[in-house]
Amino acid sequence: MDCTLQCGPHTTENSKHVQARTISSALDLVPVGQVSPVGGDTSAVPYAHGYCSFKMQLSNQCIHTPEQGWHSQMLGMLYSIEDNDRKTAVMYPNGVGRIDQGAIRLLGMGDFRLAYSNDDKQVYFAFNGGWWATNTKDDGHAFGLCSWNPWTKPDLVCIPEHGVHYRLSDMTCIFKC
Repeated sequence: MDCTLQCGPHTTENSKHVQARTISSALDLVPVGQVSPVGGDTSAVPYAHGYCSFKMQLSNQCIHTPEQGWHSQMLGMLYSIEDNDRKTAVMYPNGVGRIDQGAIRLLGMGDFRLAYSNDDKQVYFAFNGGWWATNTKDDGHAFGLCSWNPWTKPDLVCIPEHGVHYRLSDMTCIFKC
């Protein structure tokens, strides 16, 4: 039985429906934030089309705030995207920031969005109508693929006894651009 979002026998069609609902919620039509590129120019920059790439470090941290108490945050440090000629197409000097509260739109190179889903612990990406996730398999038709390295520590437990702590991971992704 598979009871993730709907109960019933586990089938490929059921998995596709569950994945589509996860992607839809993760990449929300209305992003909760946006990040401008270096210089603040939000118009689309010229770049060599084909396959673009980026490296992103993730920081998962347990912190305490008066509003949320002890909680986990997922931060994305994506500082630049390279075009098909391996030249920097766009730079984000401050990274992306918190990605676990909804989609973040990266300006400067088309419609690029990303979000982390706490439900399935995957990062979802969308670019100009195509999408992929960190668990997307290379079937020859994938819009993008990521190689995600292991975390430096196991899953975090956010309780006062553990205090503020974090773990890191990084990934390299390519996508059709």
